[in-house]
Amino acid sequence: MIAVRPVALGLIAAALAAVLAVVVDVGGPVRALLTVPFLLLGPGLAISLPMGPMAGASRVLVAVAGSVAATTLVSLLLLLTGVWSAGPGVGLLAVIVVSIAVLQLRDPSRLRPDAPNPTSSAADVPASPTRRTSWP
Repeated sequence: MIAVRPVALGLIAAALAAVLAVVVDVGGPVRALLTVPFLLLGPGLAISLPMGPMAGASRVLVAVAGSVAATTLVSLLLLLTGVWSAGPGVGLLAVIVVSIAVLQLRDPSRLRPDAPNPTSSAADVPASPTRRTSWP
């Protein structure tokens, strides 16, 4: 089981670091060290957070596949609109990742209905209906 809070905070930090590396135009190796891991894992890991518990290999596979899909969609969107550049691409992906991470931090049950809601109590849960044992 993955702890949502540290992962969400790490995603926010990675998104901010990647955006800063692109905007400030840091040198080649440092820029690559900050942006490539974010682009390979960030969006997909954010997408996989609301999916609930998964085995480690499954989470990594979903994270990489989701990141490749999200990066491809954002790249195509930027190409079709004629605004293709590294800054807007990383920025748009960072906005998506930070939005999902903040939603997970605020209320996990908002994105995942089976997650426990810290504000609800046992009195809020409706009683299960009685089960019929025979036909009328």
